[in-house]
Amino acid sequence: MDDEGPSYYSVLNVPPDASDGEIRRAYRQLAQVFHPDKHASEELREKAAEGFAVINEAYEVLSSPPKRQVYDIYGKQGLAAGLDVGTKLKSVDELKAQWEKFRARRGSDADGDTETHTILHCDVDLTRMLVSRPLPQDWHPRMQTCWVQTTVSQAIGRKGFVWMGGNIISNGGGEGGGTLLCGFKGNLSSESSVEANACWGVKTSLLLTSTQQITENAFGTITGSWSAEEGPGLQFSTSRNISGETRGSIGIGLGPPSDVGAHLTVSTRPNTKSSLSGKIQVGPIYSISGRGSYALNEDMTARAGGKFGLSGIDFDLGIVKRISPETTMSMAVVVGIQGTVLRVKWNREGFQLDIPLILSRDFKEWKIALAAYTLPPLLISIVRYLVFKPLMRKYEERVALAARKEHSEAIARQLRAATASQSLISPVAQRLTREAAAQGGLVIVHAEYGVIDGQRRPIPPGEQAGASSASSLDLPPSSLDVTAAIQYLVSARELILHPGVSKFGLMGFCDPAPGQKKTLRIRYVWKGRPYRAEVGDEDGLKLPSQGALVLDLAEAEQVMTMAKALGVESGGEPSQPRPNGSPSEQISLAS
Repeated sequence: MDDEGPSYYSVLNVPPDASDGEIRRAYRQLAQVFHPDKHASEELREKAAEGFAVINEAYEVLSSPPKRQVYDIYGKQGLAAGLDVGTKLKSVDELKAQWEKFRARRGSDADGDTETHTILHCDVDLTRMLVSRPLPQDWHPRMQTCWVQTTVSQAIGRKGFVWMGGNIISNGGGEGGGTLLCGFKGNLSSESSVEANACWGVKTSLLLTSTQQITENAFGTITGSWSAEEGPGLQFSTSRNISGETRGSIGIGLGPPSDVGAHLTVSTRPNTKSSLSGKIQVGPIYSISGRGSYALNEDMTARAGGKFGLSGIDFDLGIVKRISPETTMSMAVVVGIQGTVLRVKWNREGFQLDIPLILSRDFKEWKIALAAYTLPPLLISIVRYLVFKPLMRKYEERVALAARKEHSEAIARQLRAATASQSLISPVAQRLTREAAAQGGLVIVHAEYGVIDGQRRPIPPGEQAGASSASSLDLPPSSLDVTAAIQYLVSARELILHPGVSKFGLMGFCDPAPGQKKTLRIRYVWKGRPYRAEVGDEDGLKLPSQGALVLDLAEAEQVMTMAKALGVESGGEPSQPRPNGSPSEQISLAS
């Protein structure tokens, strides 16, 4: 079950950016129904008291700017822990990400103090197999370079941590080596920190870095270094917020010889789905590079980058896929003067597997580059839809069934609470229905929320939604009827449900299927004609403008039959499908 419970914004049915006035009006409207003093019988007062406690809790947080800011970033756990936002140089998105990482660490490690990170990198040469014609006797893939690095970090109080590790490297010629690593990082104050690192082995070096907050929007860093091969060095850098989500940094290196030079970096996030960055570097290596990413959906991100400099020209294009909250997989093709490389990465918690597959060593092998861009996505799509998706579907069904069994008592309790809230809402909803029917307005005929099957027709009144799929297993239904709760939310001949928050927090709703994908399906009548709408759990909805006219004759007839029982008069026959194909279901109601 969701430890956070329903969203406060969902309880009041207001958007996350709602003004104080909108929050106050939503609270007063719900209080008219759920305040215990509004009911005469003791039974109704008890039901109202439970709902009013939820509404009052949401209002107390959202009407207080400091509490609301903490809730927006850290959630209810942050409020319970007494956290505050502070004045550090971090955006809301960064604070949220930091909080989620902290929660993940606490969840994966009971002590929350020790972390282990391992990286395994293997360069695999496939050029003999793909380029050489005829195939040589040793055409098989060759391991060119392989190295592994493991580090263990231990927290020291709340102000720092120490870490120790090592790496081992081996190349195809039988040569190799290793390095021991150790370091420390600590916060001297809320504005400054210090970090020290040491390496001994193939490359022996020392590194000392100090970071200081210069102003509210700027940081400065100074790094002193020493290596056995090049001697001492010194580097300076500063970074600041330029505006909004745009940042810039400048760095200057005074030594060692390989680091002498300067760089300028700018990064920005034009919106929540995309990010861009660019870098200019001068010194021993002159280069101009840029990178960008775009979130295709909540689990997949496309990335592209390019680099032009004295060391060569290359371009990369790839995809990052989140398989689970702890696991990501990425694939990218890098094409440049040095040839074509297909790079595959796998990340799971503290482990990273990095396998660059060297396909060619000459940029003129354009056929290999083209195949690298087209064949892997094609093969992945085939495996995904024919193998992975069916297996995942069966796995998710087993997990969902196990979760419903485990939480059946809690689900049944929530369903009873939702039913109690609907019994309070029903009289008001019935009055609104009669008024809307008399005026030809928006009448909610049937609304269902939860895991909904593909059936087109609404469940007749008196039957429990989702009961058929659960009765044989003696489990609570996976969906519930929310017709009265939705009709109650209709205001000024319009229904507005705000995006970004789960609908199970709405009064008269609950979560009948924890961990499963939930849908809200509504059948309604507008100006005497039947319509339907179906949206995801966190999608926004505005009716009647986003509705679709019901084209299925049997479904339309049942909707109108149920509407007539509510006093709605028909405003015309349902639309017939056109002989040359079905018309678009999406109907514009602006007129």
